[in-house]
Amino acid sequence: MRKIWVISPYGKKSEIYGHETYSKDRKDKGFNAVWQYDLQNGTIALGGSFIGNPEGKSEDVIKREIMNSRGFSSVSAAHYAKDHWRFYNEIKEGDIVIAKKGISVILGFGKVVKRKRKIRFYSEEKGLERTGNKYNPHSNFLNVDWIGKGIEFDERVFRIGRFKPLNEMLIKSKYSKYAPIIMDSIKQYFG
Repeated sequence: MRKIWVISPYGKKSEIYGHETYSKDRKDKGFNAVWQYDLQNGTIALGGSFIGNPEGKSEDVIKREIMNSRGFSSVSAAHYAKDHWRFYNEIKEGDIVIAKKGISVILGFGKVVKRKRKIRFYSEEKGLERTGNKYNPHSNFLNVDWIGKGIEFDERVFRIGRFKPLNEMLIKSKYSKYAPIIMDSIKQYFG
């Protein structure tokens, strides 16, 4: 059974490198340019470039690397590690990806596909090309065929965060109201 994943192409947490905030004149490309890159290139990506390529690493190893390289608390590192481990181990070909912006906008719907026999890849070069952010170029890529158009909701629908399965990203009190709308869109686009 295919899973449904919600990913933000880029966001405020991307603007933080360790504990230093970038100045407003930093040279990254910004959210809209990053989203256009994803649409044109059939990708979406996750940050965490400072831990290198997490493929094949256990969740505990990723957590230790995060704590050692950034000084995150054990709890913060555990959440971050879980997201990266899931990205590399739970997403499968045919799964659905919902690209979100903030807490109330779906940018688009896509399906995870293989290209060059892979559904995901790590590339700091492509990440830098995508974001212009040399401190965290978002080098963990997923190949996606973007098919469906977005939805803008009138109220908060999603939790704050960059990556989770749909059932964890939707606010529980709004689930019964918005899950059917989202599922109808998925059915319309993907059968």
